[in-house]
Amino acid sequence: KEAQIKLRQPLSEVMVYGKDVELTEDLQKLLREELNVKKATIMIGKELGVKLITELTPELKEEGWARDLIRSIQEMRKQTGTKLEEKITVELPDWPVKFELEIKKAVLADKIEKADEAGIKRL
Repeated sequence: KEAQIKLRQPLSEVMVYGKDVELTEDLQKLLREELNVKKATIMIGKELGVKLITELTPELKEEGWARDLIRSIQEMRKQTGTKLEEKITVELPDWPVKFELEIKKAVLADKIEKADEAGIKRL
C-alpha cells in the first residue's frame, strides 16, 4: 500500500530478517504464493522483520498487466453470461505478447485479436 502497487502486481522478492529464522521450502513456497513474490530469502539479523522489494522490472510490470487483463476478461465473461466451458476470442487494443499464452489459457480463449476496444466474442 505504501508503495502504491496493486495487489495483483507480482514483486521480485521478500526478505525475512531474524536471528533464528528458518525458511523451509514449504514456508518459502507459502510466502511466494501469499505475498505474490518470485523469491523468498532469509537475512540473519537481530530483529525479526520482513521487507518487500517493490522495485518493478519491465517483466514484472508486464506480468502484472497480464493479470489485470485476465481479471478484466473474466469479468467480461461474467457480464455477458459466457459459460466457463465456452471458448472465446478476446479483442484488445494491446496486451503483453510475452504472456499471451498464459492469458489465453486462463480465460479459455482460442485467440487474441487486435481491436479498438476490449471485448470478447463467443466461438
